[in-house]
Amino acid sequence: MDSDNPTRFDPGSRVRSDVPGYETLTVAHNRQSSKGGLIVGFDGISDRAEAESLNGTELFIDAAERRPLDDGEYWPDDLIGLDVVVAGAVVGIIWRVELDTAQTRIEVRFPDGGAAEVPFVAALVPVVDLDAGFVEVVDLDGLLTDH
Repeated sequence: MDSDNPTRFDPGSRVRSDVPGYETLTVAHNRQSSKGGLIVGFDGISDRAEAESLNGTELFIDAAERRPLDDGEYWPDDLIGLDVVVAGAVVGIIWRVELDTAQTRIEVRFPDGGAAEVPFVAALVPVVDLDAGFVEVVDLDGLLTDH
């Protein structure tokens, strides 16, 4: 489970899922696993088979519960769908945001169906304008225009 909020899975916390019958889950308890992960128990789920059936389920919180962002931070879902601009021209849209411990990347989809990944760093993506609906990408060595 990934969260940048260390209290996200404290007892009493609520999360959502897309699994029918488990749309809202309340944390009953948690503990560190021997492998370094977090094991979370939810109210109303006391059977091991039932718990294992939810293994791998994506959990969500409402946008209103998100922490305030620092300058230069963006929620992935705020970036998806933004136009990607190179030298003043729209070349594609952000299709996906790949979060990784080493580096976040944006996947740019082109009108012809092609795609390219761009490291989401200020040197390559110097402008993010959520209000205007675009990001500007520096096209180093044809990163995007030679796809």
